[in-house]
Amino acid sequence: MSISDNQRHEDQAQLRLRQLEADIEATQHGHNAAAFLAAIVESSDDAIVSKSLSGVITTWNKGAERLFGYTADEAIGNPDHDRHSTRSPERGACHSRPHSGRRAR
Repeated sequence: MSISDNQRHEDQAQLRLRQLEADIEATQHGHNAAAFLAAIVESSDDAIVSKSLSGVITTWNKGAERLFGYTADEAIGNPDHDRHSTRSPERGACHSRPHSGRRAR
């Protein structure tokens, strides 16, 4: 193996190392952003609930516990219609948008 071959292999190894470092940094940034958003949702006084397109509750924060009277353990995994005592035209329209491909407001 010549010196130029050795140098090329070293250069390739350095490039792979820099790419790996960039991937790790991007992953860490994503984890930090997710943790930050989770803290905002959890500390909110507003009820924040998410559900699957089939209507199953997937997240339920402390605000939802206070507003609806169910703990997250009681609500998550259950159909949405079992948990909300009030229905409004606005709520129904908002929840139908993801099914039609439109953004929820």
